[in-house]
Amino acid sequence: MKSVYKFLGIVFLAFLLSSCTRYYTIQKKHQIRDGAYSLKDTLYISDVILCSTYDKGMFGKLEDFPVNKDSVFDIFTSSLSKLALNIEFDEEISFHCDSSFFYNNKMKMTHINNDFIISTASKNPKRVSLIPIIRLYTSDLGSVSITASGGGNIGYRRDFFAGIVAHIVKDGNIIYARMYDFSGRTGDFYSDGSVDANTIEQKHWDKLLELTMRDYIKRLK
Repeated sequence: MKSVYKFLGIVFLAFLLSSCTRYYTIQKKHQIRDGAYSLKDTLYISDVILCSTYDKGMFGKLEDFPVNKDSVFDIFTSSLSKLALNIEFDEEISFHCDSSFFYNNKMKMTHINNDFIISTASKNPKRVSLIPIIRLYTSDLGSVSITASGGGNIGYRRDFFAGIVAHIVKDGNIIYARMYDFSGRTGDFYSDGSVDANTIEQKHWDKLLELTMRDYIKRLK
């Protein structure tokens, strides 16, 4: 019985935490800020690591979650256009997904394969490459609602998360690596399988990317 109460307590705590939106970053010591950066540099984007995953409940199996990569990238580029940066895009963007970058459903700097990042940038050796990692994560969490008669209904709430890691590679070296995550407002998950719309809006992507690139922009000289 104690284990049941403990589980319900964890579910309730997770529900409270997921009800709020927040931006956060972890593993700061593994993030790279290589002194000052040049205003003359144009950041070239040809490759994007974009993964979308889903799990149901606290012990659900992590699965791929279908997403329109072009649409997500359009949202990303819209946010990018609002920053004071020189950006150039390849005529054809290549999308990748490497699940080894993630651990326990979370994106961690220590699990990102830097050799893969540098190798990808080496396709354009004369350019300063910006290689973003965009992570979308959707999770359904059990919840209990109390009715007026005192009864309870067990259902699900859907949590939405987005994360960005920005890598900038110059002359074969990663000169900037910064990560930020965002947890969106929890949405309802209905018994017929329908859900509320994704609660991560363009304004959230704007702020998420601004935080991710802030230290680079500050150091531009």
